[in-house]
Order: sequence, then structure tokens, then C-alpha cells
Amino acid sequence: MKTTKTPDEIKKGLECCPEGRCKECPFPRHRADCSDELLYAAHACIQQIEAQVPKWISFSEAIPPEHERVLCLGTYNGEPHVYIDLVMTFGVTVFAELYDPTHWMPLPEPPKEDDHATD
Repeated sequence: MKTTKTPDEIKKGLECCPEGRCKECPFPRHRADCSDELLYAAHACIQQIEAQVPKWISFSEAIPPEHERVLCLGTYNGEPHVYIDLVMTFGVTVFAELYDPTHWMPLPEPPKEDDHATD
């Protein structure tokens, strides 16, 4: 049966397997080969991470929520520009005439207080 492993356990398994350090590996060798379980866990972890990564959304596909700041991709003097903009009514942004936005994505969450800690 496949079990959920943490990213740290997956990394340790990936480090141990090529070096033959099976006793340190978090993937038990109750089968002839533990690599199937390791690959399954790595694939599941990658899918979870990919689902969390924001993707560019075309303005023609979806309009961002009104009165929210979003990350926009547009052009200025023929060059691509990424900028933060405020969405007004009907998906029109404050800088729409200047940058001609084509895509947008939600802004990431601000860092937590402990993310600023230094070692």
C-alpha cells in the first residue's frame, strides 16, 4: 500500500537509493524494489507543489476580482512588463492604457513574520 511521505523523506530516499544506503532510507524494502514507492511519493509531491504555483491567466479567459491588486503582464513601447495593478470595474486596471495588459495572476501571500528571521 502506498503511503504519503513528507518532502524531507522523499529527499532522503532520493539521496539514499543511488548510494545503496537502504538502512537509512525512509522507504521500507518490504518488496523486492522500493523505487516504485519512492517514485510514486515524489510524483505526488511534485503534483501538490505544482498546484500551489500561480499561473498566468489571460484577460480574455477570466477577469480578475474587482478592487484587488494583481500581478499583470503587459507591454510598454513594445517591450513586455510585469507590474502590480489595481483592478477596477469590469476587469479594467488602473494602468491599462499605459501597459495594455494581456495576462494576470493573484499576488502571493506576504511573508510571515518568522520568514524575516536571520540565522
